[in-house]
Amino acid sequence: MRNNAEYVRQVALHLDVVELRFYDLPNLYRIILTDEVAYITLYGDMEHGRNSPCLVARRPGLLYGLALRIFTSTWEAAVEPAGGGEGR
Repeated sequence: MRNNAEYVRQVALHLDVVELRFYDLPNLYRIILTDEVAYITLYGDMEHGRNSPCLVARRPGLLYGLALRIFTSTWEAAVEPAGGGEGR
């Protein structure tokens, strides 16, 4: 994880559109959120992520709103890495 974070941090130093933050949550799911669609991958106890089901929720909708709330609250509670993770 540290190597990945350092790579993204280095990229963020040169791009204004990249911001890196760290959060402390159990690895139960992954949310990828766009302006129109949320992709919610639910990780199983004994499954690799690529074998886990992925829900697709379009905006507007209840599931999209839930994914947005989870992402937003996690982002706001996250911390920037030491040395600054923003490209700005």
